[in-house]
Amino acid sequence: MANLLSVIKFNPYHDEIGRFTTADGGKTIVTSNVDTAAKALAAGRKVRLRHTREVSTLLDKLAQISREAIAKGDKAPNYNLCNVSVKGTNLFCTESKGIPRIQMPQLKGEALPGSMAAKRLKPDARGETDVSAKFREYLRRKGVKITDSTENAAYLKASQNELNGAKTAGIAGAIRAGKLADERIFVSKDNYIVDGHHRWSASVGVDSEDGVLGDVKMKVATIDMDIITLLDEANKFAKRWGIPQASVNAKNRNPTAKAEGCGCGCTK
Repeated sequence: MANLLSVIKFNPYHDEIGRFTTADGGKTIVTSNVDTAAKALAAGRKVRLRHTREVSTLLDKLAQISREAIAKGDKAPNYNLCNVSVKGTNLFCTESKGIPRIQMPQLKGEALPGSMAAKRLKPDARGETDVSAKFREYLRRKGVKITDSTENAAYLKASQNELNGAKTAGIAGAIRAGKLADERIFVSKDNYIVDGHHRWSASVGVDSEDGVLGDVKMKVATIDMDIITLLDEANKFAKRWGIPQASVNAKNRNPTAKAEGCGCGCTK
């Protein structure tokens, strides 16, 4: 399916109803048509949606494509949502720090054999070990202030420059169905996300359904550090405990399957 989509020919200048659809000298496709948007993303193009409500519709489309691919025995395609924007918002990665996913800290994942995480903590049913509580403990011992609160999902900002669209779509479906635990994520004092980008992007997708952002809130633990300093601390900590960094496609299980827990590196 992914290979098929990558070679589908589509007009890069007009959508299906004939509207001019390019910006930035043709680098960005501007459209309200989710089929056009999905094809552009499959081709590695940037997409600017005309209206906020189209974000939710696009996620539904990506979920459908992923389900169909998996049903045929193909791998779920990866659409980078950091290539999607909506004018007048910070979606999804407009204000991103541009950090590749592989360089981001993972505070929940498969612990390396023999590591502190493997020896001291019990993995969950998915085989993942959560060291976020230990990280919080570590910061408090250092005298770093941490404030628990809620924040509008649309107000938070991505640190990384990669977001798996199919994974985001799957998590959004779980949120709508009330089947995703409401876990707290770490953010910096400048409102950048440390770990839990896919939970965040899914929350924003759900928030976009009515065309107005600001309705959906997330539980956050705001750490009194700027994001660059905080990411450095988190990476060192995760490495010391034995939770390796991972690419955006690592262990990409069926991303549209029912999600009972976080399953995306979210932190408590």
